[in-house]
Amino acid sequence: MNKLKKLLKSNKLKYGTPAIVLTAIIVVIVIVLNVVLVFLDTVWPMTYDMTSNKLYEISDETKEYLKTLDTDVTITIVTPENKFNDTLVEIMKKYDSLSDHVTFRSLDIALNPQFAEKFKDETIYSNSIIIESDKRSKILNEYDLFLYITDETNTSGKNALKAEQKLTSSIMYVASDTIPKLAVISGHQEDEAARLESLAEYNSFIVEQVDLTKDELTDDYTMVVIVNPKKDFTPAELDKLDRYFDKGESGAMVFLSPAVPDLPNLEAYLREWGIAVNDDVVLEPRQFIMSQTNVVASFGDSKLFDSLANSTVMVPSSRSIERLFEKNDTHRTETILSSSRDSYSKSAEGDVTTNPGKVAGDPTGPFNLGVRSIKYLTNDQGQSINSAIYVIGSSGFCGADMIDASNLANIDALAIMLNSLKGQADLIYVAPKYYEDTLLSLNQSQVQTYFIAFVIAIPAVFMLIAFVVYHRRRHL
Repeated sequence: MNKLKKLLKSNKLKYGTPAIVLTAIIVVIVIVLNVVLVFLDTVWPMTYDMTSNKLYEISDETKEYLKTLDTDVTITIVTPENKFNDTLVEIMKKYDSLSDHVTFRSLDIALNPQFAEKFKDETIYSNSIIIESDKRSKILNEYDLFLYITDETNTSGKNALKAEQKLTSSIMYVASDTIPKLAVISGHQEDEAARLESLAEYNSFIVEQVDLTKDELTDDYTMVVIVNPKKDFTPAELDKLDRYFDKGESGAMVFLSPAVPDLPNLEAYLREWGIAVNDDVVLEPRQFIMSQTNVVASFGDSKLFDSLANSTVMVPSSRSIERLFEKNDTHRTETILSSSRDSYSKSAEGDVTTNPGKVAGDPTGPFNLGVRSIKYLTNDQGQSINSAIYVIGSSGFCGADMIDASNLANIDALAIMLNSLKGQADLIYVAPKYYEDTLLSLNQSQVQTYFIAFVIAIPAVFMLIAFVVYHRRRHL
């Protein structure tokens, strides 16, 4: 009993009890705070993207589109969330949180046979992502949401994240009342455009081959592609093109490399739009990749490619293009791709590979490599329904090598052109976000702030606390 009384009156108990109580209170506060933060995070995700190019953030363009979305869209993965790619799950949840009309869920199709029955004619994998509305559906796989690159050891790895690009275009596809169609013109010994067709399908086009000698360009086509025809178009075919453009909100992408022979009818038709193609090849003494004919292009006076200002677009083996006028009563022309003022051109009939050097008499740049011509049109209500033609002096610009090159933005430029001609006001394009092996970028002011906070202030606080505790215990 005496020992107990002594213990109760001891300085250790007298000064130690508050410390124990304080410690217990702090532990309880930390636990409660942790529970509250976990709960809040489930309602309002509080992650912060510190990557330099905001890999995991949703763009303002997508956010604005989601605000206007009035069709219910469901994003379903058929694997438990904890077994799916964490980054993709987080991004899909952001879509859910940004719109009352988008729902993200994880569903076990083995336990939901009715759901599986809806897609019995489709192939669904464990990494599939199903995006659906009451209008239509689209099935993606995890690998669709990344760009991959193969290195010199033949090892393939993720090079860029294109989740937002793919998810947003898929939501627009399933929510849209109408789906745009693209006509790939055939019948003139055109080059194949398989990779460009795949890109169009990726951007929610329905792609069809059209032979103008027997087919019409019906009103549901919003885009035409012509790649390196070797035979000329007949007047009747050009009349069909004319009717197609005159309906409004119609576009065409025409690729004519130096190897294309003279096409008097087609060239005369393009001249009506203010565009003339020259029989030459453009070379660059400085702004090129591997070969002087692989021109690294500038973006001219058009604002079309403003979003690609810091990107590299290559125009291989291109002829030059003239703008016959800037503007008249019916048309307006713009340069969308150009070479530098140091560039020069040579006749397409010469051998530029063995004799690429500039000689006296070679025309000097800058040259137009890509031109857009816009035809002014209005509907009965006086609203603008302009049509447009893009003419590029290179067929390689839309080739697989250019589209698949991870260090080039040709795929982005083509997607922008495709989307700009769909005739829909709400179309957006989100470029892939490339992974970078870089350190966290901080300016000098931030470095000083973090140094003071983490190297001086926080250690000083702990040292002060330690000194107070040590001083008090010495006097117990």
